Amino acid sequence: YGAQPNIMKNPTLLLFILSSLLILATQAAPVRPNIPEVFESFFVFQFDQQENDVHLEGHGTTVWDQPKGKALEHLEFPRNPEYDSFVLLRYDLGTIYDIRHRVCQKIPVNETMPSTWGWIANANFTGTRNFRGRLLDVWELTIGYATTGVAVGSDDPNVPVFSWRYSPQVNITAEYRDFRSVVPNPDFFIVPRICNVSKINIRANENVECLERSTIISRATVWVDDHVPYNQDATYDGYREDCSGYVSYCWDTAKPGYVTSTLPQICHWITKEELMPGDVLLDVSEHVVLFGGWANAAHTEYVAYEETRPGEGTVKRVTPYPYWYNTCLLYTSPSPRDRQ
Repeated sequence: YGAQPNIMKNPTLLLFILSSLLILATQAAPVRPNIPEVFESFFVFQFDQQENDVHLEGHGTTVWDQPKGKALEHLEFPRNPEYDSFVLLRYDLGTIYDIRHRVCQKIPVNETMPSTWGWIANANFTGTRNFRGRLLDVWELTIGYATTGVAVGSDDPNVPVFSWRYSPQVNITAEYRDFRSVVPNPDFFIVPRICNVSKINIRANENVECLERSTIISRATVWVDDHVPYNQDATYDGYREDCSGYVSYCWDTAKPGYVTSTLPQICHWITKEELMPGDVLLDVSEHVVLFGGWANAAHTEYVAYEETRPGEGTVKRVTPYPYWYNTCLLYTSPSPRDRQ
């Protein structure tokens, strides 16, 4: 093959190789996004819920001031106005105001408002993709029940262009337009008058019998030990093999189990300080997790039992509160509070 060059005797060749390696390293490790927690933006989105065969397109306004415990998400669906929603998060007042169908529901909270973008610290860079003719850096985190992702420009990684969450039940994709890191106008966070005159709470189904909390946890352990997979088309002991079917099994409800949107029929809102083993953290449109108890004295981590996604199935693990990404709200099981 002939004589091989000695790069140590060839400074030009050595400099070229080092420069090439530096370029490759730079391309392989883009700047991790540090998206602000104080912002406002208009966005358009798609919402697909497999459970009820719902496919929606809409637009909305999202305004966040996480350090002050305030946020607003106003969603509108021009072709399906029955799904319009107005959610005002006032952690500073200890209340989430959820307005749908001209009814204001008040949800108590007594904690620090969760981070919107904190999950990015654990995300992985998965490459550059073409989004509507624009090459964007993609960061994703697959854990729990879903894959959460964000796409940003390499020239401005702290401004989200697209974000998404894909799970077995729901796929949500948002495109941000006019994203601005500004202190929001206080008028965004005024409590609507309808919420000052109405007080609507979800009523539990009085016909559902209660279980001892120890029994709920014992039943939760069965699926973990048996490695029950995630399969919405299959059942285990008569219960659907998904997140809500698993909770229904733990609570010993009617078979094949409730779905996330109907679980509120058999439980009621609580606050973080009231959480006890056997309660759940629920997002009615996406997922539900069974609370197994606090994992540390600071109450920043807890033991979660959940049916996650195909390929992982039922797991028990320590999970950051409230979840790996900003999603879950609080409910409790119908068990009496004084049962242990």
